[in-house]
Amino acid sequence: MHKRRLFGQSHWGSCLVLFRDLFEIFEGQDSLETASTISADIIKCKEYARTIKANQAAPWPSLPTPEVPSRDVCDKLIDCYLRTTESVYRVIHIPSFMKDYTAFWESKAEPGMNTLVPLKLMMAIGATVFDRNFSLRSTAVRWIHQAEAWLCRPDYKARINLGTIQCQILLTFAREAVGLAWSHTWLSIGDLLRTAIYMGLHRDPSRMPRRTLLASELRRRIWNTILELVVRTSVTAGGPPLLSLDDFDTLPPGNFNDDQLMDDDSQSKPEEEFTQSSISRMMRSTFSTRLTITKSLNDLGGKNTYTNTLHLENELRSAQKAMRHMIQSWKSSKTPSSLSASSFQLSYLDMVFRRFLLSLHVPWFGPSLQDPTYAYTRRIAVETSIALWRITDEGGASSTDASYTDFVIMSAYRTGFLHAAIIQASHIQLAEISSQLREHDEGILWTPINSDLLPVLEGASEWTFQILRDGETNIKGYLVMVLVTSQIKAALEGTTADEMPHVVARAIIEAKDKCASLLEGEVMRSRTERMLSETPPAAPAETCLEDWDLTIPDTDFSITPGFDPVAWIFDGSILQGPQFCSTLYQ
Repeated sequence: MHKRRLFGQSHWGSCLVLFRDLFEIFEGQDSLETASTISADIIKCKEYARTIKANQAAPWPSLPTPEVPSRDVCDKLIDCYLRTTESVYRVIHIPSFMKDYTAFWESKAEPGMNTLVPLKLMMAIGATVFDRNFSLRSTAVRWIHQAEAWLCRPDYKARINLGTIQCQILLTFAREAVGLAWSHTWLSIGDLLRTAIYMGLHRDPSRMPRRTLLASELRRRIWNTILELVVRTSVTAGGPPLLSLDDFDTLPPGNFNDDQLMDDDSQSKPEEEFTQSSISRMMRSTFSTRLTITKSLNDLGGKNTYTNTLHLENELRSAQKAMRHMIQSWKSSKTPSSLSASSFQLSYLDMVFRRFLLSLHVPWFGPSLQDPTYAYTRRIAVETSIALWRITDEGGASSTDASYTDFVIMSAYRTGFLHAAIIQASHIQLAEISSQLREHDEGILWTPINSDLLPVLEGASEWTFQILRDGETNIKGYLVMVLVTSQIKAALEGTTADEMPHVVARAIIEAKDKCASLLEGEVMRSRTERMLSETPPAAPAETCLEDWDLTIPDTDFSITPGFDPVAWIFDGSILQGPQFCSTLYQ
């Protein structure tokens, strides 16, 4: 439990319990006073964050307006969206959208909301990879808020159509990528899923009144994307998917390119020929296994035994093997005129597989540090985490491969499903380093640290601070990284147990000062930007920071004498981690 929220075992925060012993070094009156001082400064940073978000937000409610950047910029933003998110999760029919997009610029009439809203949401998603530093973040935030206001209009019946469903899907992707309560998108997916079922998207078009090929395939694509959103948001939020394979019979999208759908007589391409639908079809082929894994981790009655974990891993690896064979067939059948999978698409597929493999083994990683019975899990979790962490290496992206650069930026330096996987991977590696240090001190392991783990020790803090420089306002992730890495580095340098609290406290103080300085500058910048736009700021919301609060306990819990304002998060009565907690700390 945390702040009235219950997280399942797939939530990235489940790994924090691995560092329980780290917070024990803050025991004692001097440490409590230091922690209180740090807490006060963190609260000041939260106030800065509230101001920044208020300056970025449009006054509520604020409906979409026709004002957009120049056409050259808009063209680039749309291209960014099409070559990233749309290339994996099919939402629109590209020729139809481009026809409307051209009319948007050429027509003198004011565009309708059905054109303007999806356009701005696609540009908001594209803005996340438009440039490395996310220079259009404030603009993207306002576009998202405008779309939310339009989707909240009271004409309920008018919202039950495919256009609105598409906007809801785009809004979910935009919130995740831009970082607007991205961990809460699981809540809105419930409404989206039920609306889609109400419209019959869960029934295959072949069982419904006859439609054109375009209409039928669009319904299959949209339902397929909704299924993916159900699973990915469930994994991110640690919530049950609340969906089973018996709840729908809609077939996967056909293997069509978009231009084929304009002709009702078009035939699906052979499976070994790559099309604009191939990636979404491949994702669907692994959906059953990924849904089962998600239910096993987060459902109330999930059968999360170790035997079942290994069985699900075998299923996942079999699906991955089939994926590799299909990718090879794409490459072997490629002709000069045919399409081919991009680096973004292939890297995304690989990371989705690793994300589920890691989540599957995380509940058993804690016991594996103490019990050799789970040694296999320890090896798989560490190897997978190292592979995920390597994505943060921007130097590894070739300057000539813009597609892979898009993948690095979107997964490592923007928020969402992939970003949460890297957070979890970094925690696993840091916990492994700490465990190897203990084993070395106890004479169990003679080699202090696996050299493959050193990059995360050196780069985790800088990675999380870079995300703050790109516009994120939640400093808690950065402070946790500094806390953990500073303790490990101090242990490597031979720091004694008595000196450790002072060393770690000094590192945290320096880190929060860096954050305060950065956020203060961002407050001034956002205020200036707001003044130039002549738009009044939105009222700061008390709950605008949907973050992992390490210093302020939930008011539902009583505060006892001697309560530690930092270590409360690891109190077993408040934060209940996965089932390995009792094994790891008994």
